[in-house]
Amino acid sequence: MGKLKLILSAILIFSACTKKDEYVQLPMPYSGSAETFERFKKHSEYVPMTDGTEIAVDIFIPGQGEEKNQFPVIFAYTPYQRANINHETGKINDLSSDDEVKYFLSQGYALVAADMRGTGASTGWLMDFMPEIWQDGKELVDWIAAQSWSNGKVGMMGGSYLGWSQTATASQQPEALKCIIPAVIPLDGYTGEVYPGGIYLHGFMQNWSSFMYYSVRNNYLPGRKVTTAPVVDEDGDGQLVDEIPLDLNGDGSFLDENFPPAYADGSPREHLYYKASLEHHEKNYDYTGWAKDLYFYDGKSPLGHRVDELGPRPMSAISWPPGYRFTMLGAGLMDLPGAVLNCTQQWKKLILQK
Repeated sequence: MGKLKLILSAILIFSACTKKDEYVQLPMPYSGSAETFERFKKHSEYVPMTDGTEIAVDIFIPGQGEEKNQFPVIFAYTPYQRANINHETGKINDLSSDDEVKYFLSQGYALVAADMRGTGASTGWLMDFMPEIWQDGKELVDWIAAQSWSNGKVGMMGGSYLGWSQTATASQQPEALKCIIPAVIPLDGYTGEVYPGGIYLHGFMQNWSSFMYYSVRNNYLPGRKVTTAPVVDEDGDGQLVDEIPLDLNGDGSFLDENFPPAYADGSPREHLYYKASLEHHEKNYDYTGWAKDLYFYDGKSPLGHRVDELGPRPMSAISWPPGYRFTMLGAGLMDLPGAVLNCTQQWKKLILQK
């Protein structure tokens, strides 16, 4: 099953756009496919948006292989922590922990994971699905394409919110974005996730919103001291876990302690991680807090957008260059075998091929 999942993922992620009459062997291995990179290099940094928001990103670049300096890039754009860190052990769980990601790195694809604004280690504030997320996605794709390690071709991957973020980014038509494969997303935000059939989806909304409340504020649940991994090692000791302020009263949050926050090593800092988390806490709009009271389809968000305007459907009318076919797999994977068969029959060239 693991191998089949890997093959399906590879087909779906990289097969969304093709030029006409160009053929290559499918499914994997495709022409030029080989595990030519044995290791990878990782670094984290902040990417500035035009409004001054700083987006936290992890970058994984293939290494110890064939002589190559530029790579096609797979981009994951998430509100669910691009990487997390265990407060007790310092162990980081990031995108490279996934076996499929390791496979893509070995094949010569770079990967980028980003925390949405108002989440993780990014600065800024969040109202779920707001247009600023769409624009950030485009700016991030543009930034990726301009990096020295990128060959200028970007694809996106992920499901659920990471599927929605692909449609949001694609709606802004960044030139370097060559394919997306958004999976398991409602094709309409309001009837798909808030009031399906006119009935408030109480269980899901409460559970999901509770999870988001803890996650975006970098709180942790009892017995699981895990939060977003910081970006900057402010004290320069090679460790990131000590960049997280201490939770002195043991309630799962360092935000209710006195300022300045205390750290395990007592070293002075600019409090980058603390300030980002505090901004999320003070300024974010929690989804359930406003969506549950929108009883009609044309109800307005706190920023004045109708809920149906925040779903993927209004963003799906995307114009692509002549000769390309754009395909989006959404609203679940009920016909996954059929979708894969369709991929192998219709898509002739992997647009991100090295």
